[in-house]
Amino acid sequence: MGNSFSIDSETGELSCKSLDRETVSSFNLTIRASDHGSPERTTMCRVYIKVLDKNDNYPQFSALEYAHTIKENEAIGSFVLQVSASDIDEGENARITYSLGNDTDGLFQVDSQSGNITTNG
Repeated sequence: MGNSFSIDSETGELSCKSLDRETVSSFNLTIRASDHGSPERTTMCRVYIKVLDKNDNYPQFSALEYAHTIKENEAIGSFVLQVSASDIDEGENARITYSLGNDTDGLFQVDSQSGNITTNG
């Protein structure tokens, strides 16, 4: 069963090593059962295994650093730039929200959903 799964030939218990959904998200296994008669009789079944996501990855920004210039008299609510991040996890574990990580004296705000940074004061 490859390197990920093993089966106990006496009990039929299926076990596996540590799985990583981001590497392989599902497995299709074929299990064979044999008797010890003469002649030997066998049957097979298929087992489908879906690996569920665990929140084991950090979000990553598309750039390590962003830079932009604005005029000193820029109107409140003016668009400055958009930051973007993604997460290779799945579902809620991959949902990104943005927030300011430092105090900007209220001069800037970031939209929690879009990553748009605008002037605020």
